[in-house]
Amino acid sequence: MMTKKNKIWQQYVLFFFGILFFSHTYSFAQERNITGTVISGDDLQPLPGVSVVIKGTNTGIVTDFDGKYSITVNNNNDVLIFSYLGYANQEIAVGTKNQIDVTLKININELTEVIVIGYGSALRKDLTSSVSVVDINEMKTAPTPQFEQMLTGRVAGVDISSTNSEPGAGLKIRIRGNNSINGDNSPLLVIDGVLGGSFESLNVNDIESMQVLKDASATAIYGSQGANGVIIITTKQGKTGKLAVDLYTASGIQRVRKKLDLLTAEQHVQVLKDDPNFDFPEDISGIDNPILSGKGTDWQDEIFQEGLYQNYHLTLRGGEENLRGFLSLDYLDQEGVVKKSDYTKISGRANINFKASDKFSIRNNLSIYSTSTNQIKTNEGYGSQGGPVTINALLFSPIIPVYAEDGTYNGPLNAGYIRDNPIALINELKDLYETEYLQNTIFTKWKIFKGLTHDFSATYTNSTYNNKRYTGKVLLRSLNQGEAYLDNIERKAWQLKNTLTYKKKFNKNHDFSVLLGYEISKDERFRSRITVQGFATEAAGYNNIGIGSEVTSALSDKTRTGLVSYFSRITYGYKSKYLFSLSGRADGSTKFAENNKWGYFPSGSFAWVVSEENFLADSKTISFLKFRTSYGQTGSQAISPYQSLASYRTGMQFSYGDEDLYNGAFVNRVSNPNLKWETTTQFDLGVDLQLFDNRIGITADYFNKKTTDLLYDRRLLSHTGIDSQIQNIGEMENLGYEFSLNASVFDKKFKWDFSANISFIDNEVLDLGGDTDVYLEPPSKSRGSGFSTSGILTVGEPIGNFYGYVADGIFKTQEDLDAIEQDGAVLGSVRYKDISGPDGVPDGKIDLEYDRTVIGNALPDYIVGMTNNFSYNNFDLNVTLQASVGRDVIRFDKGRINTLEKFNGWSVNNPDTDIPTNGFLGDVTNSNYVEDASFLKFKNISLGYTFPKYTIEKLGLSNLKVYLSAIDAIVITDYSGYDPEVNSYGDGNSFEQNVSLGYDSGSYPGVSQYVLGINVSF
Repeated sequence: MMTKKNKIWQQYVLFFFGILFFSHTYSFAQERNITGTVISGDDLQPLPGVSVVIKGTNTGIVTDFDGKYSITVNNNNDVLIFSYLGYANQEIAVGTKNQIDVTLKININELTEVIVIGYGSALRKDLTSSVSVVDINEMKTAPTPQFEQMLTGRVAGVDISSTNSEPGAGLKIRIRGNNSINGDNSPLLVIDGVLGGSFESLNVNDIESMQVLKDASATAIYGSQGANGVIIITTKQGKTGKLAVDLYTASGIQRVRKKLDLLTAEQHVQVLKDDPNFDFPEDISGIDNPILSGKGTDWQDEIFQEGLYQNYHLTLRGGEENLRGFLSLDYLDQEGVVKKSDYTKISGRANINFKASDKFSIRNNLSIYSTSTNQIKTNEGYGSQGGPVTINALLFSPIIPVYAEDGTYNGPLNAGYIRDNPIALINELKDLYETEYLQNTIFTKWKIFKGLTHDFSATYTNSTYNNKRYTGKVLLRSLNQGEAYLDNIERKAWQLKNTLTYKKKFNKNHDFSVLLGYEISKDERFRSRITVQGFATEAAGYNNIGIGSEVTSALSDKTRTGLVSYFSRITYGYKSKYLFSLSGRADGSTKFAENNKWGYFPSGSFAWVVSEENFLADSKTISFLKFRTSYGQTGSQAISPYQSLASYRTGMQFSYGDEDLYNGAFVNRVSNPNLKWETTTQFDLGVDLQLFDNRIGITADYFNKKTTDLLYDRRLLSHTGIDSQIQNIGEMENLGYEFSLNASVFDKKFKWDFSANISFIDNEVLDLGGDTDVYLEPPSKSRGSGFSTSGILTVGEPIGNFYGYVADGIFKTQEDLDAIEQDGAVLGSVRYKDISGPDGVPDGKIDLEYDRTVIGNALPDYIVGMTNNFSYNNFDLNVTLQASVGRDVIRFDKGRINTLEKFNGWSVNNPDTDIPTNGFLGDVTNSNYVEDASFLKFKNISLGYTFPKYTIEKLGLSNLKVYLSAIDAIVITDYSGYDPEVNSYGDGNSFEQNVSLGYDSGSYPGVSQYVLGINVSF
């Protein structure tokens, strides 16, 4: 029988278990499984290994191979934290959701970003040198044929200019100015740790990261190859996870951005009739009279076209933990805006990673490409060579039809003009340039023990370059003969590298690292050239030179060069507050004389992270503040092999008193046993500042670069019988300031990220080995004797100076002609300013020795870049601008071409104008040919739309984006030519090309590109 006491206990027990039951039931109702997928905001691909943790607990899991996860939460109030290295953490409240998909964004805190530097890496906040990081995603908005063009305007201190808009033409890159007058001024390109890569092997969709090293502390580790700055590119590697397939397509058109306003046939006839110095014929043979009263032939329309552009790029990326791969294939086809000019490139990249163990891994990088370029004649071929296409189109009279009645090409109106018909130049000159390139590198990494790593790489490069050209019989260069030219270059190169890196942190406050390295490289080139004339038939062209009757030239040569290097770097940081770095490199080169085989290039830098000090620890304004300074030396060996040795020229014939000729040789260069490296010493002082929780970033740098022991091809006295000798003489300096600003203006639903940079660089020639002035002639492309010395190199002045007469109006009256003695002066011609004479004062006579002066300079006063990125919902807009201010161009195609100015030229019926008769600006270099070529370019305007995930998942896609881009569509400038960025002679690195800057001598016209792109991820 149950007692009262037992009933009470029973009630307690039932009550207790009832609470437990309902509590469990309530908990069961709250506990549930959350599933989802985590993808990268960078490429929208699944992210395996992402940590998913319930906030405030130790409960967590990681995403699987496909980025998927499943986790049990306790109740609706739980918060999930998603974290992954290199990405910003994201916290999401569970609420009532059962599925939570997450897109992780790249960590916007740039200070914790890992930056690739020479032979290593470092956190951005720990850098002690001047290094700029390029935003790869921004570059993807401007799909240009040349990878380098996407860099334009994005990095302070980096000037990228197009020497030619022709398909396949390269760009000129200068980091903090020109260092050399005789050697290469291009920066060193390092791709995946391999020195001396090729821009043509790159596609922006293959690139993981990109850095530009500017000061000596950053570049001295590359020694004799680092004087011009270094561009480091890291390509994508395979990722653990399912196979990701991305397809990038871009197609569009290219147009001539600007056509010049030329005379119609009727206007040209009137100009010729008004010219008192032109004997206008009563009847112009071969031309129907109706053409004289109309527009006539528009030669620009005859040579220009709309060019089609298409690019297809496929990438595959994936793998398992121990074996990962990245593969890309690319096809590019670009038609030029001048008929029959085009460029085609096929390229591929394969990067394979194999993890043998936790301590040892191997990877292999393979890069290949093949290009084919059909070139047209620009910037060259004056005089008896017939002229370039573009200038001839501006010079040929609109009175002249393209073809004569018998179907042959018409010639110029004036029989004294030695010029080819522009259409004949396009149709009858076949100029094909082909390249084949293969580079393979094997890398190994051995983690010997904690903190100590050994890296090894072996690289083999094989490339060929072929130029095949046939000049038809109707062209002046090979009139009635026909000429075939074949030029072949074969190159093989090897590079081996070993490094040991040790990193250690002591007592939480002391960060220490040391790098030791050894590198050896060899380069072997073989070149053969042949020119043949006298073709009975032109059907085979350069494909069968045996048809030709005369070999006018044939030569071959082989060169071998080698470089051995030892290098080291030590870094130390105390509390991430005081940072030190020391580096040094010793290079031994076969290019230099026995007495100076080795060069030594040290550097040191220091940085103080002021924001780590206690007095700024609680600052709500300053997020980060660092002062840094560096000093060091780099070098240059950018000269041809064997320049220190005596050489003989062969292929010459001599007579020894009889009628027979004998093959012989003569000395054309004497040896220089003391030839050594150019050395560039650079001091840098900089500050990095982040404000308002890193929303605003400011970087400022001052630098001073001084190059000594300039490698200079000095002319010798004529009685020696030798033209010149490479010597170490002279000095040059570049001093400048760089400023960069980036800001997150809005970061809500509407986002606006802004960045800008400006650079000021002053160049000065300090010494020319005793010479005061060196007169310059444009490289083998002169417009005539009056223009032969149109440039000057002067101590105390910058390079790029134009030299000539100062135009001082025109001769309008006989009194004007009588007032001064000037050769060739007639009514309506240009008058020059009388600057000086033998006694140092004007003498009433115009002559070469006393009346020429500097009339312009091709270097800009400053350059500017600006980028705006806007986004709202699924739309994004990129606007990138570039400006160059204070740059002059000497426009040699001016003065003779058929512009409308000729219509207003001086004549007895138009005596009050200041325009010379027939618009002719003079037959010698003068200031009339010099123009201000400052410009503002909208380098890229790109509008894109990314389709919502719920829409594209139905199609089995992970990402779909379409965009429209307009590249170089808007240019604001006062320059009257085709393109203010022109640099006709800037396509090389010889002495003349380094100092003959800013010439417009019949260049390819500027181009605007309009592209529709579609990016698809599967």
